Amino acid sequence: MSTAFIIKITDRISSLFYSLLRSKTGFLNSRVRNMTELGFKFRSFLYLYPNVEHWKNNTEIFPAVVQIQTINRCNGACRMCPYPYTTHQEEERSMSDDLWQKIIQECANEPSCKILVPMSKNEPLLDPKLSQRINQFRQIARPHQIVELVTNGELLDGKLMKGLIDSGLDLITISLNATNKDTYQRTMHNLNWEKVQNNIKEIEALDLSKVNIFVRLIRQKDNYSEVKSFREYWKKRGFNVLIYGVNNRSGAVKKFEQLLEPLNWFKRFKRMILSKLSKKIFPICPYSFSMGNILANGDMPLCVNDWHNREILGNVRNQTIKEIYNSPKVNKLRKMMCQGRYDEIAPCKNCSLWKNNHWF
Repeated sequence: MSTAFIIKITDRISSLFYSLLRSKTGFLNSRVRNMTELGFKFRSFLYLYPNVEHWKNNTEIFPAVVQIQTINRCNGACRMCPYPYTTHQEEERSMSDDLWQKIIQECANEPSCKILVPMSKNEPLLDPKLSQRINQFRQIARPHQIVELVTNGELLDGKLMKGLIDSGLDLITISLNATNKDTYQRTMHNLNWEKVQNNIKEIEALDLSKVNIFVRLIRQKDNYSEVKSFREYWKKRGFNVLIYGVNNRSGAVKKFEQLLEPLNWFKRFKRMILSKLSKKIFPICPYSFSMGNILANGDMPLCVNDWHNREILGNVRNQTIKEIYNSPKVNKLRKMMCQGRYDEIAPCKNCSLWKNNHWF
């Protein structure tokens, strides 16, 4: 079965599938109005799958998702995040305007670039130029290209949110990870529960017809019992919900095993089935085929999950994204992945994602 045929059938199925979904936020934005929880996860498959097949057929590829670190700082120290002992140890950096312009121009020129995410290993709202940067991309972007953010929400008051909406932001995810203050304080260190909740109230008062909003819970030992109530509560308030399992960020999360939720026999069985299904869909890790990660200094690491940046593929200041993404170096690493030689690749060696086949 040819790659073109598979992608064509997938596109037709997705069109039918999406037509059954409508979001309560962003419903006037054709790029994201079908992004509910199911739509979001199905979209992940649509954007991650084709590049693996194109690469196998010796076709040059461009990342479907490009994440850009415009500032390498965060205001949180969340339990499941390695920021405090990785990125935080680096010299503080902000991306130059010239480098940003170079990157977004190349992304806008590439129709296979589907999503631009102006954040990576940081809290994006710490960048005072963020709304301006988003607007600069939106002015040159193709109609289908989505601008997406993930934030802890502490800085996201109504005024800032309105500025982001006006700049052309399509989708934003607020990472909450709790239904109450006690759980929040155990999970989201250095952040203010009351401030985040007040911010969300201000956001609810805005016109949200053009921006899709998700609230997210990364399931772990401290909050797994709240998953059902979290989903029900935020859906009643009109927001979309994402639930993810915690991963070890390419081995960078300290004491990762202590974060894992306890599993009864049913959850173990369910996880086994999902793992087998995930392996059928993605027999190879899709991240190095479909996601690009650019740091504030222009470095392009192999994987968005590698917080130690152990495998730098090149620098976009003196190369294009496409040149780096199709270089002999990255293709050699992809071939090693195809051969199952993850243990020989530094960022992959201790990664919980490929070991457990949990790509979604």
